[in-house]
Amino acid sequence: NPHGMYATQNSLAPRRSRAGGLAGAFVQRRATCGAHSLDEAVAGLGVPGWSDGASVNIVDLHGRRMANVEVWEDIHSTLKVTAGMGNYSHFNQYKHLRTAQGWPIDDPRSFRRDLRQARIDSLQPVRSDRDVEMGLSDEYIFSRRSTVISLVLNGTAGTLKVWCCGVPPASQGPVYTWNITSFFTPQF
Repeated sequence: NPHGMYATQNSLAPRRSRAGGLAGAFVQRRATCGAHSLDEAVAGLGVPGWSDGASVNIVDLHGRRMANVEVWEDIHSTLKVTAGMGNYSHFNQYKHLRTAQGWPIDDPRSFRRDLRQARIDSLQPVRSDRDVEMGLSDEYIFSRRSTVISLVLNGTAGTLKVWCCGVPPASQGPVYTWNITSFFTPQF
C-alpha cells in the first residue's frame, strides 16, 4: 500500500471451517490496504469471526519490520520475524497457532510426507536475494507443476521480483521487477 505495507497469504487447511464467517480475503484487504504500520495490520487481521484460516506474512517497509500472523475463526497468533531467525518459511501448515487446549489447528498427519519445511529449515540462513532465490528453487522445495508464482521482496532495496509459471527463480531473471517504494506514487 502507499504506506509501505506489503502482505502475502498462504492458504491453510484447518480441521473445520465455520459456515457464515468472515471471508479471509476481505478481512485481509481491510487490514492491510489502509494500515500505516505493522501493528495496525496485525490488529486488523486479529478480528474474530473468520470462516476459515490463513497464514499472512506482513512487511512494514518503512518500519523495517515483518510478522507472520496465523488466524483461525476467533483466534490468532503473531510471530515477529527477526534477522536473528535467519529464515522464516511457511508451507501451508499452522506453525505457531494452537487451540486453547494446546491442540494443532490442522492435522499434522497430513504433512508427514511433505518434507519441504524440514528441507528449507536445514539450509543456511539467507543473507541476500540470491539466497532466497536459491532456496525457492531447491529441487526438494520447488515444484514446477504446483508453483504458479514466486516472489522475492527485498524491503531494504524496495524491490519486488516476480517469476511466473513454474520457473525456478535461480534458473533465470524475474519476469517482472518493481520498485515498490515508488509504485504507488502517481506518474504524470
